Amino acid sequence: MENIKTQIKKKRKDLNTWFTEGVNSIAPTIYKEYLIQLYNLEKYGLEKHEFLDAISSSLSFTPFSTEKVLSIKDRLSKGEKVNKLEIDISDVCNFKCPGCTFQYSYNGEQINPQALYAFINEIKLKGFTAITLVGGGEPSLYKQEGENLVTVVENLAKEGIEVFLITNGFSYTDEQIMRIVRAVKGIRVSYYNFIAPGEPQNKNEIVDANIKKFIKYIHTENQSCFLMVGNLVSYASQRDYKFTLELSRKFGIPITPRPYISIKRNAYSSLEKSKTIRLLDRALECYEEIEPFITKDNPIAAREFLERVLAYNLPLEKKCTVTELGLTGKLRANGDLYRCGQLSAKSYLINNLPNRNDFYTNIYNDVKASVDNHVKGIKGLTSNNICPVCRETLNNVRLNNFDNLPNNIKQTVLNAVLQAYEDGKNLGNFW
Repeated sequence: MENIKTQIKKKRKDLNTWFTEGVNSIAPTIYKEYLIQLYNLEKYGLEKHEFLDAISSSLSFTPFSTEKVLSIKDRLSKGEKVNKLEIDISDVCNFKCPGCTFQYSYNGEQINPQALYAFINEIKLKGFTAITLVGGGEPSLYKQEGENLVTVVENLAKEGIEVFLITNGFSYTDEQIMRIVRAVKGIRVSYYNFIAPGEPQNKNEIVDANIKKFIKYIHTENQSCFLMVGNLVSYASQRDYKFTLELSRKFGIPITPRPYISIKRNAYSSLEKSKTIRLLDRALECYEEIEPFITKDNPIAAREFLERVLAYNLPLEKKCTVTELGLTGKLRANGDLYRCGQLSAKSYLINNLPNRNDFYTNIYNDVKASVDNHVKGIKGLTSNNICPVCRETLNNVRLNNFDNLPNNIKQTVLNAVLQAYEDGKNLGNFW
């Protein structure tokens, strides 16, 4: 009989179709021209930078791809409901990550389970089919009125809601891991190469062991569940790039690095050409040290990381289509339903604004009215000039600019994207 490690290797091979799907199937020359026109890089004098060659030839992890929003755009055009929403069930955390998006907006609360399920019922009526459980704080610490993370994901699955879980992977028993992988569509474990003051000294050993348990139980309990590890990478830190490669070798599952960006950095001051060129030069130098070792067996979502480095150093899109159409949002643990997840981390600024009700409402006051108001969307949030450098930039640039591209580029990219996310595969409902 095959041992468990051999079986797991076969399982990984079966799920490695992402390696040949999506933008991985597009010729680098076409994809490079696509990026140049999508971001109008000639305007910034960046169209000839070698960084674009690196992006265009790098490995994309299809379930995490920035191109997924094009399939969402296509579904929108057909009248489908494609809203996405993050829920922070807990604003309590056992880690002290210095790069935490919400380090300035902790409220120390956990959401009332009755209010949570009432909210889920309302968004179901609006056509929502998928949510991401994240923090805020750490979801696995949620304990309210007999409910916990396991019961929440199981109840959501019973309601027909797909769940993607983002967790630090620390506080789990074997039984909890087994039940969670049965109930969710995907999991991302956040793993950082430091132990911050006040954190458990054995943090990484425990997270290591739990990731391996997630891998094992996904094989035995729910082979369709995607597992990935996310980490933060400073643009110019060779150590961070090498640590990312170490993670891919250690676990053999996709690593999804994200650029380290302070939530206090204002997006409107994000372009200074000479500085941007120096930054791209340094990031490219660091990336090229690990690029030869990135393969489907040591998988890193390099393309997604590199595009974020580029996009986060270009001016913010003036039109935030995702909030104008009510497509995105975040429910915080205190019941505040924000139109934008990134802006919810700036509650310390927003709560002092006279128009703060443009940014959020609270479901504890009237859950139906709050959801009704949210899905209507709102125009002009960017005009408040408090947007941080934002992951929605990558979605907005596609929603705003894709239709203006030459037909040959559009069709090549769109055909690959639609095939990759057909019928919700490759986490097609999470974007």
